Amino acid sequence: MMSQITIGGSSERKPSAGSCAECRRSKLRCDRVFPCQTCIRRGCGDLCPYGTMAATKGNRVLMAHAQQLEKQVKGMQSRIEELESALKAQSNGNDLHPLVQQGSLDHAGLLTFDEDDIDEVTDAVDALSLGAGGQARYHGLTASSETLQGLIHPPTADSVPDTSDPQYLDLNPELIELFNAFPMGLTHRIFNKSYFNEYLPTREHAIALIDRYYVHFCLWEPIRQQDFFENILSPIYTSAARPSAESVHAHQLSLFFILLASAGIHDKNPSSVFQRQQYHALARAAFSLEPIAREVTTASTQALFIIIWYLHLSDANSIEERWLLGGVCAKTAQTVC
Repeated sequence: MMSQITIGGSSERKPSAGSCAECRRSKLRCDRVFPCQTCIRRGCGDLCPYGTMAATKGNRVLMAHAQQLEKQVKGMQSRIEELESALKAQSNGNDLHPLVQQGSLDHAGLLTFDEDDIDEVTDAVDALSLGAGGQARYHGLTASSETLQGLIHPPTADSVPDTSDPQYLDLNPELIELFNAFPMGLTHRIFNKSYFNEYLPTREHAIALIDRYYVHFCLWEPIRQQDFFENILSPIYTSAARPSAESVHAHQLSLFFILLASAGIHDKNPSSVFQRQQYHALARAAFSLEPIAREVTTASTQALFIIIWYLHLSDANSIEERWLLGGVCAKTAQTVC
């Protein structure tokens, strides 16, 4: 639509040897024979070479479609008015057909929209969930459909064991204390990484789980498989007979356990569910060995990232926890960089 034009220069000015003004503005090829063929094809040949069309927002194709729809709406409105007039003519005096009574003929309001009203409606659309006890939780304007998946089929207490129960996880008290200190860790007491040795799987089982993770569940690669084997797996299993958790950094140990947990995320076998939940708890406990307020490494960010992804896949009710951990993960990444 050429509702506004801008003319540069006077009418006495001779065309230059370069492209016309509109082709330069639109970054199109100009044949430099005025009016150029490009401007003629676009319907603005009378502006060539010094005039330009008004800048418009959006895609030209969308504008053309909008114009076409506008014409169709006007045509339909005219047709409706003709049909109403014919229906009125066939009606008897005061006995008007309901479709042509006053109040049914106001079509203008149906064809116009106030952008402010649309913005108000858009701002009003967000997510709010109500619990069985009447408690309300506001999920915000940007809540995605995944937010509501847990509300449609919420997990039952019988189907999802409480992973914070020490008796269920079969962890010793020291590891439970570390688990509860995640993600900031404990600063008042020093624990030994030897507590984790009894929970390390055999080398063959660990390799099988890691391979499964990288083949099936590695949507992103916060750590490459080769780097993981060289810097984490190999040091832990230097001695095949006695694997040691003390040969790697605490956050690398956390990364090791959360990869093992993620490998069995879709295995519904009860023993596998218990094992991956135990590995997840061990990942949290290992992360708390080194408080992030004192030391942050690349492994810190990698471990947090996969823990968040693990929670996304395994616990539909962990939305708020994932949000908080995402902020911590972003700050650790910023610190490392």
